[in-house]
Amino acid sequence: MNYGALGKQRPLDLRQMEPHPHGAPFGVSLKLPFFHTEYSTFRTNRRRLNAYAILLNVIVPWLLFCFVFAICSFTLRYYNPGTCFAMVAIILLLTVGKFGFQYQLAKIRKEKETEDEHEPMWYGFLAVCCLLAIIAGIIAGSLNFNRHMQPFYNLNHLNTFRDIDPKDYVGEQLVDAGRVNFKDGVYVDVSHSMGFRNDDTYCVAPIVSANLSAKDNYWDFWAVGKNCCSGVQADFHCENYLDIRKMGGLRLLNDEDRPFYRLAVQQAEATYKITTHKPLFFTWMYDPIQWAQRLQSDGFLMFMYGIITALVIQVCLVATATLAYAKEMPERPHMHHKGPGSYENL
Repeated sequence: MNYGALGKQRPLDLRQMEPHPHGAPFGVSLKLPFFHTEYSTFRTNRRRLNAYAILLNVIVPWLLFCFVFAICSFTLRYYNPGTCFAMVAIILLLTVGKFGFQYQLAKIRKEKETEDEHEPMWYGFLAVCCLLAIIAGIIAGSLNFNRHMQPFYNLNHLNTFRDIDPKDYVGEQLVDAGRVNFKDGVYVDVSHSMGFRNDDTYCVAPIVSANLSAKDNYWDFWAVGKNCCSGVQADFHCENYLDIRKMGGLRLLNDEDRPFYRLAVQQAEATYKITTHKPLFFTWMYDPIQWAQRLQSDGFLMFMYGIITALVIQVCLVATATLAYAKEMPERPHMHHKGPGSYENL
């Protein structure tokens, strides 16, 4: 046929066309020779990290720490210590035991299914973090309980007395005293102090008013301190002993120290010819009522600081583990180009 006579052009031969540098004009088939292909600069051949596992590793250990910290710090431990530690043991079994078991199962499954993208690493990391969180919660809770909350609960179960004059009372009348505010003019009588040495020196000095004499009443109120006297002469210099403000006493609740203070009082009785009936021991301080309330606020403050610090530490641990794991993750199968219109999967 004469194409020139018909005024038509000769059909294009696709085999003679040069590859188009701008991609296929009417399609996206990889088989077209002019299809322009490149790997994306944002493409990675690493397997994707499991975002759910990362979030789980942040939240679960932190919540465990908060819960264990709370039950080891506050009223549950004070009233039911057995229940408290039984709960900790159950939590340990349900979390560390469960995640450790899942780690072993995932490890076995990974060995059988080599193409599986889910790595068992996060289960093991979660089990370790949960164990550390529980241990840290017990330690921090015990520290908070012994330092702040237990003394507060002990004092809170005792009565508070105000404007007490040692001349008008004997020890049996205030045997349930936890916090005592004395009248103006009550002071620590250093001249009748005494100490008993047993590894530490247990120092005592009577709390007296101006009109108290050795003949007409019992000397049942004593300021105490440890290692603040020589034990051989009247030289009591424990904390606040010279304070001239309206002072008070915080009841000694340490059962281990009380017998040694009693021995020191007995020595004072024999030395100074004074009489005691039911001696009560106090830490001499200004406003013991406010001091006891501060114990509670300090305990709650330590708890708040603890949970915030634990969250920051856990986030840092998970971030570090994520970066380390990302470097060690296996590569994805990716496409290699072998000429125009040809890709093969490795």
